[in-house]
Amino acid sequence: GGEGAAAGTGAAGGKEPESEDALRARIRDVAGQKLDELEPQVRQVEEWLEQAQAQAASGDETAEAPSAPSRTLIFLSEVLLQGLLKLDAFEIPSAYAEARKERKDAVRRVQDTLDRVDRAKEGWKQVGAKP
Repeated sequence: GGEGAAAGTGAAGGKEPESEDALRARIRDVAGQKLDELEPQVRQVEEWLEQAQAQAASGDETAEAPSAPSRTLIFLSEVLLQGLLKLDAFEIPSAYAEARKERKDAVRRVQDTLDRVDRAKEGWKQVGAKP
C-alpha cells in the first residue's frame, strides 16, 4: 500500500510559536498513528515467524518452508523509519520540557517496534526463508 508522504509543515518564520500542548498533540498524533496502524501487521509477522520456527523445529521436511513476508517487513521498516524522521524533525523550544519528554517517549516506542521488526527479519534468516 503506497501512502502519500504528507510532509508536516512547521511554523513559518513570522508566526507565533506553537503552544506546547499543540506540539505534544502533534507528536502523539505522529507516533500513535504509525504505531496503531502498524501494530496488527507487526504482530502478524511475529506470528508467522513463530509458526515457521515451530515447523523448522519439528523437522518436518515434507512441509514446504514458508517464505518470509519480505515486502511486509520492508514496508514496516520504512514506515517506522519515516515516523522516527518525522519525530526528529519537530523543533521543540528548550522551555517545552513536557513536549521534549513526549517526543523522547514517542521515539522510544517507535524504536521498540522497529526493533521487533528487525528481530523478525533475523528470525526469518535463521529459519532459512529468504527475506
